[in-house]
Amino acid sequence: MRIYRDAGVNVIWIDPLRPSGTSDPGFALVVLPGAMSRQLTVATEAVATDALGLAVGTREHRGRMAYVFYSRVERIARTRLNMSRQVERDDIYTLIVLAHAMAHEIGHLLLPYGHSATGLMRADWNAKDLRLAADGRLNFTSEQAEPIRGGLLTRAAR
Repeated sequence: MRIYRDAGVNVIWIDPLRPSGTSDPGFALVVLPGAMSRQLTVATEAVATDALGLAVGTREHRGRMAYVFYSRVERIARTRLNMSRQVERDDIYTLIVLAHAMAHEIGHLLLPYGHSATGLMRADWNAKDLRLAADGRLNFTSEQAEPIRGGLLTRAAR
């Protein structure tokens, strides 16, 4: 994933249904369809109605599980990014927003609790952020990339 590569991290995706040969599954990310997203967000009252995802954890203990709500990703891509209404473009913009939402939610598992004022870890991406994403320039800040790398090295050493 380019966003993590730009932060100096190599990402390896594994299929949870296939044996990976590793004892540590790392982190899990699930992309949920609309109905399942609604069920999870109703059950978890703390999730904003416009949130693109959810990372499980607390301020004190960062979790290992994150979710992305596909129908919300699709809606943001369609309404805020794609003005041409061409199906092919909708698909591309949906993939762009999906990739950034996935990186953002995994970022919550790797960084201290909360959001930042700018960049990929903003709570609510505005039109400028989405244009940066479409141009491949919405990333972790250098202040975020360093603790991500350090935290992963610490986990790997255990």
